[in-house]
Amino acid sequence: MSFNSIKKRISNFCFLLFSFMLLPAFAQAQTADLQITKTGPVSANGGDGFLYVLTIDNNGPGAAGGASVVDSLPPNLSNVAAVCVSAINGAACPSSMAIDASGVTATIPSFPALGRVIINITGNFPSSGPSSITNSARVDTPVGVTDPDLATNTSVVSTAMSYKTDLAVTKTQSSNVFAPGVPITYTMTLQNNGPASADGAHIQDSLTNFANYNSGPPYDYLTIANTFVSCTASGGAVCPASSNFNSQSATGIDYVLFNTPVPSLPSGGSITIVYTMTPTITGAQRCGTGAGFLQNEFRASVPAGMTDSDYNNNAAQVSISTPQSPNCPQSDLAVTKTQSTDTFTSGAPVTYTMTLVNNGPNAADGTNIRDSITSFANYNAGAPYDYMNIEASFVDCSASGGAVCPDGPNFNNISATGIDYNLFNTTVPSLPAGGALTIVYTMTPTIVGTQRCSSGAGFIQNEFRATLPSGMTDSNYDNNASQVSIQTPRAPDCPQTDLEVTKTQSSDVFVAGQPITYTMTLLNHGPNAVDQVQITDSITNFANYTYGAPYQYINTSTAFVSCTAAGGAVCPDASNFGNQSQAGIDVMLFSTAVPKLPVGGAVTVVYTMTPTALPVPSCGNSASSFIQNTFSASVPAGYIDLGPASNSASVSLPVSCADISVNKKVDPVTTSVSGSTVVYTIDVANATGSAAANNVAFSDPLPSGFVYGNAVCAAQTPNAICGAVNYDAASHTVTSTIPALPEGGIVRFVITGAAGNTAGTYANTASAAVAPGWLDPVPSSNSSTVNFQIFNTSSPITVTKKVQGLPAAGMPAAMTFTGTITCGAQAPQTWSATVAAGALSADSAALTFYDKDSCTVTEDTPPAAPNGYTWVGTATIAPNPTNVLGPATPLTVVVTNTLAALPPGKVTIAKLAQTATGTPATGTASFSFAGTGTGVPATMAVATQAGSGSQTIDNLAADQSYTWTEGVLSGWKLASIQCTDQNGAPPKSTITTDVATRQLSVALVSAEELVCTFTNRQTETSDGGPTDPNGPGTPQLKKVPTLDPSKLVLMMLAVAAMGMAGLRRAQRR
Repeated sequence: MSFNSIKKRISNFCFLLFSFMLLPAFAQAQTADLQITKTGPVSANGGDGFLYVLTIDNNGPGAAGGASVVDSLPPNLSNVAAVCVSAINGAACPSSMAIDASGVTATIPSFPALGRVIINITGNFPSSGPSSITNSARVDTPVGVTDPDLATNTSVVSTAMSYKTDLAVTKTQSSNVFAPGVPITYTMTLQNNGPASADGAHIQDSLTNFANYNSGPPYDYLTIANTFVSCTASGGAVCPASSNFNSQSATGIDYVLFNTPVPSLPSGGSITIVYTMTPTITGAQRCGTGAGFLQNEFRASVPAGMTDSDYNNNAAQVSISTPQSPNCPQSDLAVTKTQSTDTFTSGAPVTYTMTLVNNGPNAADGTNIRDSITSFANYNAGAPYDYMNIEASFVDCSASGGAVCPDGPNFNNISATGIDYNLFNTTVPSLPAGGALTIVYTMTPTIVGTQRCSSGAGFIQNEFRATLPSGMTDSNYDNNASQVSIQTPRAPDCPQTDLEVTKTQSSDVFVAGQPITYTMTLLNHGPNAVDQVQITDSITNFANYTYGAPYQYINTSTAFVSCTAAGGAVCPDASNFGNQSQAGIDVMLFSTAVPKLPVGGAVTVVYTMTPTALPVPSCGNSASSFIQNTFSASVPAGYIDLGPASNSASVSLPVSCADISVNKKVDPVTTSVSGSTVVYTIDVANATGSAAANNVAFSDPLPSGFVYGNAVCAAQTPNAICGAVNYDAASHTVTSTIPALPEGGIVRFVITGAAGNTAGTYANTASAAVAPGWLDPVPSSNSSTVNFQIFNTSSPITVTKKVQGLPAAGMPAAMTFTGTITCGAQAPQTWSATVAAGALSADSAALTFYDKDSCTVTEDTPPAAPNGYTWVGTATIAPNPTNVLGPATPLTVVVTNTLAALPPGKVTIAKLAQTATGTPATGTASFSFAGTGTGVPATMAVATQAGSGSQTIDNLAADQSYTWTEGVLSGWKLASIQCTDQNGAPPKSTITTDVATRQLSVALVSAEELVCTFTNRQTETSDGGPTDPNGPGTPQLKKVPTLDPSKLVLMMLAVAAMGMAGLRRAQRR
């Protein structure tokens, strides 16, 4: 075996080994374009059953066995189940699915290209929760498989929820007649009239014993025995556990039979509860309390987060009258009171005389008597209420008709300022029928302080009152009290002024996150200056108030901007103006005093307030509310404001709440026929509990694989109104403004079109947003995403590149041509073809496009033409455009470019031989040249006679480079190389000269005729003198006079003419 054959076998073995090593890597590097599309309810009631359908497709090209599916379910769903209902085209259903509170997960064991799996998820929505809920599902490729388009791996739908229902209760009792020891049967029924489920509805039953209440402490007239009998459920409802129903026997007033939630109460469900109540008389009644009764109330309420559409039927009562209590002994107390004078005199005593008479018919021992003074003069004067001192002195108590006065220590003597004074509060030991008491006091008012100006006239009031003891009834309560009063001096008037405040806000439209500017102005109209005016500004967030505890619905962030003063006024220090950021209800921006406010003075305060929506599950009770800001001013004590009505100004920012949700469907999810009809159906809903929403903005940017046809909108509920539907071709987007979307309203957009020709998976997301002035509490439900898939055959396109105009030898060097192929809406692709040296055509690599589109082929600017050629015209491309592609049919497009040869040029090498003095040299000389370039002799000689000679080289190809190098000739030195065109003008060609190397290079342009002159001079030996830099004996050019340029040109033209003449003679020979 030869060495070469051994080496070849080793090489083949190494190649195979390397190939097997790479095979697993190639096997893993596969792609699969997966998509998932989800459908679900547009709207639902709490407790309703739901069906989510997940359609999972593999668009290939690779398999994706082991792909995982995850459905992130909304919280608090119940009875969740999942089942795989279909697997086609080689796909296999998951062997099992994990279901928990967070969602459903599954693994698809076999998932080839074009496989499909459909999974249904069922269950029940919660009875209460967010006003819209969003469900998202996704599919992920297994390890080792790449998905080229992750946008279609997720699908989202939203559902507008309604948690409104109608609970109705009834209650009956077996008898309306009270009989001690005989049980009464209570029958209570709770019915859920729907439409929503009311799981967790709260029920309470209580009995109130008004017979015991009337009898008074210790409330033991009746003992009540309550006994639970039964609870029965129907229509899917579930009774509370029996342990939640109390059985009890007790005296007292209030009895709670039960207070418990109902575990399950679907729409149409009901429960019936039966109790017995046995009353027994065990104590005494209080006299004069009339007939009592036993009242039993059964009440139901929806769970938190729900709304009851009719609260009027949420409670039912029954009652039974109990025996009449005995009458109490009666008497008639009568009191009178007089004062010795009605005129106020500071320091002068006033005598009060009080009389109590028992008009019978029964004695009233233990009657309560009390007397009190109220100083409204001190009250009007204001804190510390020391304008007047009141001195009250007990004088006497006298009794008649068998009555007995209270002991003297029970009558107070006082001397104090303040407002209220208690002279006595005591009982009369003995007051028989016809008995009477007379009590005498003196009251001395003394002015000891100052009045508050403009507080008007005050007065001092004294009241005497009598009350029968417990167990008796007064036959005439109208004469049980008597009052007297005395007017006190009028207060002096305060200095007057007239304050006015104004307030504005920069916008009346609520936009979350957008600041509102408040501008507040305080002006003093006079007639007096007033310093230390108190100014206050506060926000009352009624939106938070109506939403309810913990009042975390909208946060308001305020920032002080400026305070400016005019007319001599002075602003409070900036430190008095606070910056706040909080939710809640009341927010104080500032409360401070204006140091100085002359007549005509003004201060202007500017604030910004930025409202921010906080995360909440629904609109709560704040479907329509507002944020109010109030600016107020008040004069300090001692001033009177002439126009207090203008001292406060408020602005309000309306806030409407609407929970908008979007639910989108696509039909079909997958189409294998490009051009077939595809329909998007998008429902936009406003959840129950929301305010009516106006001008809701709808937008649907359509995917590139969808060919738009038309779009319409139709209202699905009463009072919903569709707006115009617009389509923008540039952005491929459908938009609309929905004028009116009431609470619970739905409008439906139907967008009809066709599947495009480009196979693939296409995500599409539609969204809707509330207009300025509205707040959406659940923005996550404002969009919905679905995906659809297009299958299509494809055809390869090859570009054949041809070059015309060259000889059969073909291209002198390889040349690459490029361009673009565009087929319909498919992504353009770049073609490239390289025509090899010696060839006249080449094919591009085949490019694959989906069928059913025609294509347009373009060519980029071709490379520079070969030397000596130019491109003629533009490329011819055929066919262009192409016919519609397919099905699966290869296509060749020919792109032809034409070259034309450029006109040749010529170069005349002229030789000037000069003497050392610069005159033409006599005799003859022959100079040799070495040449390069096509058509240039490798060597040539130019002979001079009488100082000049030339030789012309014709038919030199344009756009090429040529060189001539002069050989060394003893006795001659090259002095210069110069070129002109045939007319003596500067050449268009690129000329490079190097005298040192005696070389001329020419990059010749088309059709140019050049004359290039090499000038040589005879040399001589230097004298070697001290000034000779070259040393002795060095050959030197003799100095010659400078030649005038015009003479040089004439000389070169003469030489050129001689050369042409010589050439013509040679041709004639």
